[in-house]
Amino acid sequence: MLHRILCIFVVLACLTSPVQAAVTAGSFTLSPMVGGYLFEGDQSLEHSALGSLGLGYNLSKLAALEAVFVYTEAEASDSSTTDTTVKSLRLDALYHFSPDSRLVPYFAVGMGGITLNPDGAGDRDHFLLNYGGGIKYFFNDNVALRADVRHLLDFRKPDNNLLYSAGLLFQFGAPAPAAKPALVPAAPAAAPVSVAPTVASAPAQPAPTVLDSDGDGVIDAQDQCPETPQAVSIDQQGCPTKLTLRINFDLDSTSISSDFDDELAKAARCINDYPGNSVFIDGHTDYLGAAHYNQVLSVQRANAVKNSLSEKFNIPAERMIARGFGETQPIADNRTTEGLFQNRRVEVSCGASN
Repeated sequence: MLHRILCIFVVLACLTSPVQAAVTAGSFTLSPMVGGYLFEGDQSLEHSALGSLGLGYNLSKLAALEAVFVYTEAEASDSSTTDTTVKSLRLDALYHFSPDSRLVPYFAVGMGGITLNPDGAGDRDHFLLNYGGGIKYFFNDNVALRADVRHLLDFRKPDNNLLYSAGLLFQFGAPAPAAKPALVPAAPAAAPVSVAPTVASAPAQPAPTVLDSDGDGVIDAQDQCPETPQAVSIDQQGCPTKLTLRINFDLDSTSISSDFDDELAKAARCINDYPGNSVFIDGHTDYLGAAHYNQVLSVQRANAVKNSLSEKFNIPAERMIARGFGETQPIADNRTTEGLFQNRRVEVSCGASN
């Protein structure tokens, strides 16, 4: 029966379209599962089917707590005992590996109590320890397939039992992510214009009018890019010098494949157009993961681009300054797959002078 259920779940997973899915911090989980209960030989109980229900809470992407109730009815294997109902309630701590992936392995350890109720006899309550692990395979952000194996230590002798189970995990109740406003530096002020004094004996002349329509600090008469947005790095002609590299960083990754050499070459050409200037390499992430972790990851991505520009295009490393802004400057909606992709970016300010 159990292997048939697993086969059904695997087929469903294969038919599911690829989406972003992962452990969500601050969410609750509900896990209905079925499986088998293997008793130690001297307990004189046949291996039996079980049902379990777990209610958990993700303290973070990595750590979770879960309360689990397990129920099984075991038949006696000889005349030394009778058919026995076994119930247990435990509290487990889980540690997730690769929590931002679709497939999330985990390790678990916990404690609780177990009650054995042989037919015609009173309850026997024991202390219970357990450890083990499992996997969660996310179909989407809310539903996952789950499989779990535990070694149970039923303390009286103790008895060593094995529990295995599989089922579904429902993830719910996480706070909805809100797109954070981008931090935009103030636009540079337009340079003051000096007007020569008029001669007293001459007729008064109107002061010349100097226009800077786009407010970028370059007057219209010299501005070759009159519609440049404010707060964008510009050259002396008022044209943008900041490039956004379209490098698709995978979740939790800083590697750059050769498919993006054209993007790096574009940045190298821009940098070489401004010899002698300092160059800012600015890394950014989406909102998935802890803020501190994303800050570190954004610096690592900026350094990855810096190293590639130095190694592949001979840009002097001392000219480039790698900086990380983490998840604080999104340019798209983090609640969509495309928005997450756009926010995992690196910007190169190739005309920066300070």
